[in-house]
Amino acid sequence: MLSYLLIILLILTTIGYFLGRSRSVAVASGHVKDLHSLPSYYGFYTALWCALPALIVFSLWISLSPSIITQLVVAGLPQDVRQVSEAELNLLLNNIKNMVSGNIVSSSPDPVMTAAAERYTHLQTISTAALWVAVLVL
Repeated sequence: MLSYLLIILLILTTIGYFLGRSRSVAVASGHVKDLHSLPSYYGFYTALWCALPALIVFSLWISLSPSIITQLVVAGLPQDVRQVSEAELNLLLNNIKNMVSGNIVSSSPDPVMTAAAERYTHLQTISTAALWVAVLVL
């Protein structure tokens, strides 16, 4: 899914290159020698400003969203479940992630884990949609 976003970003960056290049030629009324730089430099500059902010947001989002989603899922757990040791909490989070990926850890999962897995999936969906919007707006 995220590979589609990168492909779309690459296409938009390429379009930005050609628009920047053609705009520089249009401003010079076809006299390329009157430009300060070559038209391709204007295209590369435009492409850079199209891609760089979006790639920075994409990189930060991809690196930070898993930990934020995990913290939100833990915050949504009942108080008695959150009071366990760190190792048990990590095991619980691993079981929740396994449930999300379809690897059922037991024949009858705990309702708390099922609710947490649904919340995790919901937060992942929101995060992915927000990433698409943020990258495409930039």
